[in-house]
Amino acid sequence: MKILKFITDYMAVGVLLAGILGVFCPDFFTTFKAITPYLLGFVMFGMGLGLSFHDFFNVVTNPKTVIFGIAMQFVMMPLIAVILTQAIHIPPEFAVGMLLVGCCPGGTASNVLTYLAKGNVALSVSITICTTLLSPIVTPAIFYLIAHNSIEIKFWAIVLDILKMVVAPVFIGVLINALLNTVAKKIFVFMPFISSVTIMVIVAIVCALSAEKIGSSSILLFVIVCMHNILGIAVTYIISRLCKFNKQDSRTLAIEVGTQNSGLGIILSLQHLTAFAAVVGAIFSVVQNIIGSIFAGFCKHGNSSDEAVQMEVAKDQN
Repeated sequence: MKILKFITDYMAVGVLLAGILGVFCPDFFTTFKAITPYLLGFVMFGMGLGLSFHDFFNVVTNPKTVIFGIAMQFVMMPLIAVILTQAIHIPPEFAVGMLLVGCCPGGTASNVLTYLAKGNVALSVSITICTTLLSPIVTPAIFYLIAHNSIEIKFWAIVLDILKMVVAPVFIGVLINALLNTVAKKIFVFMPFISSVTIMVIVAIVCALSAEKIGSSSILLFVIVCMHNILGIAVTYIISRLCKFNKQDSRTLAIEVGTQNSGLGIILSLQHLTAFAAVVGAIFSVVQNIIGSIFAGFCKHGNSSDEAVQMEVAKDQN
């Protein structure tokens, strides 16, 4: 179990190594391109397996914050992607890939990062659920709005793919958890590890398919993806504080908005764009885990400092 936990905790490193392996062994990984949608579906099934129908009702307990998080997710990240792709010159296929990743719902990694940051985990789960369920319509709609002048977008084909690869597997996982809770709990223990390895395999396949073009644009692309993620976290946190949300909810919203379902971005790029466009999602998978973990560490340290100050004040008052 310690080995499984180690691999899960250092997923970002594993994803990076998988990408490098894909670049240097492209012939092996490209043969698995056809199974990538099923791999993503399996990851989303794992997410559903850890949820109960009660989690869906948590949304009504804090509707204002959840709605704010949903709005930021589907407005701020696409907007930042548009600004960056217009301000910095990158190859068109990479730019379109960045726009698509920016339109994706929140990723499940946000729930873990929120826990590490001592944030509001229930809020994080609620927003992830809502953005995931809204994604079949909202993601292709926003992507069409911001990118239809650049490429032909098959709106309903994307809708159908998201329903098949995201919503259906999540629902099946929730249903199994409800009907076979004991079995679901036993399986779910291994799901974080299995999901992490699955994402690594997806990234390796994408990098193998794009090996010839990654080298020439990798540094600039890495920088712009970092900027996308950092700006998403920073701007959301600032706006959250200006809107008078408390620190715990603000850090939760920042992590939630900054963390995309990059796996979905990868598969949609492979299905409807190009393998080169999918590279953005692969890089985002690495970047968001590294930057998110750093941000969570700062939040955790800051929270510990605040608690220490409060204890000292309490002692002085006594």
